[in-house]
Amino acid sequence: MSPRSTTVVVLLLLSVLPIVEGYQLQAVEGKEGWLQDHNYFRCLHHAPPLAWDNKLAEMSKDYANVLARKNSLVHSPSYDLSPPHGENLAFGYGRAPDFCNDRSGTYNQHCPVISWYLEYEQLWKCRNGVEGWKRGGEPLDGLGHFTAMVWKGINIMGCGISDDKKYFVCKYGHTGCKTDKFQCAEYFDYRAPLGLPNVNVEDCRGTACLQCLDDSSKRRQYCEAQGG
Repeated sequence: MSPRSTTVVVLLLLSVLPIVEGYQLQAVEGKEGWLQDHNYFRCLHHAPPLAWDNKLAEMSKDYANVLARKNSLVHSPSYDLSPPHGENLAFGYGRAPDFCNDRSGTYNQHCPVISWYLEYEQLWKCRNGVEGWKRGGEPLDGLGHFTAMVWKGINIMGCGISDDKKYFVCKYGHTGCKTDKFQCAEYFDYRAPLGLPNVNVEDCRGTACLQCLDDSSKRRQYCEAQGG
């Protein structure tokens, strides 16, 4: 085969192969930004990526405005709603913290997601690699945001921001979970965070467990380059 023929074959192969792109933290705004940020952090712990759900996004936007009207940061009865779902909340405005002050300089949608993930870096300690987690004997509290966003039992999400741009809500669910919290038990545990089988080594085994971020630089490079 001539060099020219070889080049043509390579170009044809490249044209039919899917373009593999990774996840970029704080790269874009809106729906795609929510997905990119969440799926980047999920990828770090070998959790599958989430897809956007318009219903959960609508519910998130509506509840963010409820919080703004009440001037309060209190969870909704999310597991008792239809569809049942997990929920993360945040409040912030003005100057952005250093960890999310990338471009605009003001508190934005990336700040809540990063702060939720920081619970892992601040509070968790891995035990025996991928086999489980440990918090030095302390109670499993103060970790619900991290566990909600990386939970392996969910496959859809939606987020919303209040009209005053101060309240941020993300909701997490599963396409097979549409009726009540008891029907959804195989996807997530409404007793979170104490009953999280993705996290407690006593309740999960092998790939069912979230994996530790042992070689952080290598895994981050992988997620940024390929994702998934």
